[in-house]
Amino acid sequence: VVPSALILFRLAQALETDMYAFFEDTPPEDTPVIRKGSHNLLTAQENGCIHKILCPDHPGRMLDFAELTLKKGCSYDYRLSFAQGETCGYVIQGALQVVVEGRIYTLQEGDSITLDSTLPHQCKNTSDTDSVSVWVITPKYF
Repeated sequence: VVPSALILFRLAQALETDMYAFFEDTPPEDTPVIRKGSHNLLTAQENGCIHKILCPDHPGRMLDFAELTLKKGCSYDYRLSFAQGETCGYVIQGALQVVVEGRIYTLQEGDSITLDSTLPHQCKNTSDTDSVSVWVITPKYF
């Protein structure tokens, strides 16, 4: 009844579309700009996670640009990609623990990390406030 972001992603892949197809009544305007307050939000209520999509959904787009907000004590697991690519993150607020193949990286405000997109990883908020970070992901994840 309430599918997770991961389930919606897998359904979109199976239907050879993107996740926006589940949320929009009309096709997005063909523009490279998304105005403040108009960004698509993908929320996972069960784990206090909000993805704000920062790039327009144009056909042929090869990357995703997203802001990740994790509530205090929450985490999010990213699935592995079967295509070569990279994932880069930058912490804007709070702290973030990134776990990749059992290795733990603790990031503070102003820290960044680059990962191989074929590796699954987990992001955990280890701070006393919301953790906010921005991510660039290839290949396209959302």
